[in-house]
Amino acid sequence: MAVITLIQSVTGTSTASPTTAAFTFSATAGSIIVVSYAVTPNTASMALPTDTIGNSYRNDGNGTATSVANYLAVARNKADGANTVTVTSSGSPTACVINVREYISSDGFFQNSIPNGTSSAYAAFVGQQSASSGTAVTNSVARTPSSASALIIGTVANSTGQTFTAGAGFANLTTVTQGTLVMATEDLEQIQPTSQFATFTQSSTGAWSVILAGVASRARISNNNYNQILVGDGMSSTEKVR
Repeated sequence: MAVITLIQSVTGTSTASPTTAAFTFSATAGSIIVVSYAVTPNTASMALPTDTIGNSYRNDGNGTATSVANYLAVARNKADGANTVTVTSSGSPTACVINVREYISSDGFFQNSIPNGTSSAYAAFVGQQSASSGTAVTNSVARTPSSASALIIGTVANSTGQTFTAGAGFANLTTVTQGTLVMATEDLEQIQPTSQFATFTQSSTGAWSVILAGVASRARISNNNYNQILVGDGMSSTEKVR
């Protein structure tokens, strides 16, 4: 069974666009980079991240709540080296926050399963976003990963200053604040492909937007009506898409 490890997590804040976060250590070729970011007001929409290595990012979810918009994007890292991730707004933000995470897998599935330098064909499931209010935070629709050892990511944001604690089973909570904009991101490695929600507890009642996304340990690469499942030893098999 693969072990997925968070090897670094960095943050950035700003009161204008763009917002950046620089890696503490050199990035590792074949790793997965997960970028969560949020902005106020919610009319200041954000583009997909860019980075200095030149990775291509996939949008794995975006949503809005009262005066806040939040986003989640993922890339497979194509090279070793220093890296800085940037997010840019098309509007006039008053606050923006970003959390960039880098993960590796002990069985090399990120390296074996994902075309080098691309952002396609690795989602464990389609991301799901929900917005509501209150102290109990959860997305409204459960998702089931396509394989075991899936990396599950939850991220949540509000514009009213309440803080968050991680949901049951989640770890590596990172909170980033700028003024009253608060964003928290959590993760877990799911050992078996069972249905999953992203859950948090908010410190007091208020509006929030939450996103659930996942990265599969065996990427499903669509080929007409078939998926090719690449496994850790480089062998592969195919299955009919249902």
